Order: sequence, then structure tokens, then C-alpha cells
Amino acid sequence: MALMYAMQAACSNPGFAFLAVASYLSDTLGFSATQLASFQAIVFLPWFAKPLLGILTDGLPLWGYRFKSYLVICYATVVISFIGLGSWPQPSARVLLIGLVLLSTGIACSDVLADRLMVIRGRATDRINRLQAAQWTGLGFTAVAVLVLGGWSADHLSLARVFFLSALLPVVALGWILLNYSEERDFSVTLRQSWQQFLRGLRQSELGSLLWLVILLQISPSPLDYPYQREVLAFDNALIGQLKAVESLGIGLGALTFGLMSQKAARLPLLRLVIVGSAIATLSLAFMQDATTAYGVYLVRGIASIVALLSLFGIIARRCPKGAEGFTYALLVSISNLAASGGLIVGGQLYDWGLSFALVAVIGAGYTLVMGGAIALYDRPAHPL
Repeated sequence: MALMYAMQAACSNPGFAFLAVASYLSDTLGFSATQLASFQAIVFLPWFAKPLLGILTDGLPLWGYRFKSYLVICYATVVISFIGLGSWPQPSARVLLIGLVLLSTGIACSDVLADRLMVIRGRATDRINRLQAAQWTGLGFTAVAVLVLGGWSADHLSLARVFFLSALLPVVALGWILLNYSEERDFSVTLRQSWQQFLRGLRQSELGSLLWLVILLQISPSPLDYPYQREVLAFDNALIGQLKAVESLGIGLGALTFGLMSQKAARLPLLRLVIVGSAIATLSLAFMQDATTAYGVYLVRGIASIVALLSLFGIIARRCPKGAEGFTYALLVSISNLAASGGLIVGGQLYDWGLSFALVAVIGAGYTLVMGGAIALYDRPAHPL
């Protein structure tokens, strides 16, 4: 679990080549900030297709395998994309876009497979929380290294060399899967059966209630930090990059702490952790006044946000219908991400209306506590989380 998520951080989320690509687009191709944001948004589009990828992995085994064959295709796509991009001394924006979209698709599919494997094995061994913690521990600590080394490579290495170096880890992963990953063939499940399992689960009250829980909690107003950092606090991009690395460190530490908590306690109060963690993560932004306080804020924010996220995803994993785990988990996580994006839009609008950055953070934390408390009271008599 840790290695599969570490692969994501190294290749695409954020990715060793992320800063080098951003620098090339801005400095060599002359992209404006809007063009750069649009380019990155297109590259990220395959992550919104994760539910479709989940349907395929749930009900369409390739050569009898529902993990190994897909993982081989995913990592082969990543390797080919990196090598192909590295073969162009000065790639055009179109070439970069095609290669990075293919790369993003391969990593997004591997993410679906990692999550499906986590749900199935986690429920079978009652270790969902520990497996999720392992995933995000791997991602958080790898992201720190990627952001630090990626910043150095963007200044000292050519873009082609950065792409070739990025291909090394997926090459090792691909070889390991081909030689060592064992899986029994299974032709028993079909796409139709998997879809029917999802619809059967959707008709149950638990899955419907979970959908509303995800939307209502994740749509909490949240302030946009980048405009505030640039326009008010006058942070440069180098400092903002360091803050993201500190946040990734917090994510790794928070995930590790969550895993230790789940190992010592048979049951964790997941809904309470979602509410409290989300509120702390949002409220912490209100204390960002300068560079010194920002480092502490982002460390706390990283720890609190990942504890809240792992708790929410733990709730989701426990309610995925058997036989439709990949699709259900990917769908609810995608809805969670869309709702969180809506919360950022609401927070940005409040800021544009003249509310202070700190006040928007307080409003967001207050919303989370009030809405979360109401959900907790409603949920208690039926099926506590």
C-alpha cells in the first residue's frame, strides 16, 4: 500500500517532474498563469474518470486477472510516457499535454487498483484504517522528497533528463509486478453483476446516507491560500513550495499517527475524527500571519487534514458493496473531491466580498462543527460511525 501511493507521489501527484514542467511551460514556452492553470487542469482530468476505471477493474478481468494485468498496463503506460517525453529535446505544449495526460491516466488507474485492494483486504482482515494509513504515509513522505529534489532538478537538469529519471521507479515497479506479484485467475464476476451489486447497495439506506454525509461535510467553505499568500503576505513561489513540502510532511506524520492509533484501538470514532480534524485544518489558516507562523500552520494543517480524510475514507471503505468496491469507492471519493472544490469556490467568493482571510477560515470551521454535530446526532441511533 505504501509503495503504490509512493509511486503516485513520485510520478504524478505531485510528481518529480512537476516543477520542471511548470518552469519549462512558463520560461520556455511563455505560458501565462491562466494558461498554466488550464494546462494542469487538463492533465488532471483522468482523475475524474476514476469511477469508470473502477467499473472496469471490478467486473472486467483481463486474462483472468483483476489486479496484475491492470497494474502492468498502468505502469507500462507511465514508463512509455516518460521515455517518450524524454526523447523530445524541446517538446511542444501539445506533445507535453498528450504525454502527461497518458501518464496521469496510468497513475489514476493504479490509484483505483490500490484503493480496491485496500478495501477488499482491509475488510477481510479488519485492517482498513492501517492499510489506508500506510498508503498516505508513503505518499506524504515521498511528496516531501519529490518537492525538494524536483525543485533542485528544475534548476539544474534539462527537462528531458528529468523525464528519464522519473521513469526509473516505474520501471522497477513494472519488473517487480511481472516477476513477483501473484494472483489467482478469476472469471466469476462480470460487469453486469458488478453494476447490480452497486445498485443493490445504493438502494440501502446506509450508502445513501453516506453520500449526503460526504457532500455536506466536504462542501464546507475554505479560504484560498494562494491569493492571500501572494497579494497580502507577499510570499514568493519558493516559499510557497516549501510550505507545500511542510504540509506533505504533516500528511506523512498524520497518516503514521492514524495508523498507530488504529493498531492500538480496535475501533476509532471515525465521524468525530472527520469533524474535529476538518475543523482544525480549516481554522489553522486563520493563524497564518507571516512566514514563521505559516510553517507551523501548514504542519498542523497537514496532520489534521489527513486524519480527517483517512477517517472519512475509512467510513466509505466499510460501506462499499461487495463486488463493486472499486467503483463505489472511486465514485464517493470523486464526489468528495468535487464537494471540496465547491467549498473552495464558496470560500473564494466570501473573500472576494470583502471578508478577511481569517474570518473565512473561522466560518468554514464553524460550519464543519455545526453540520458535523447535526450529522452525528442524526446518525447515532441507527448505525454509529
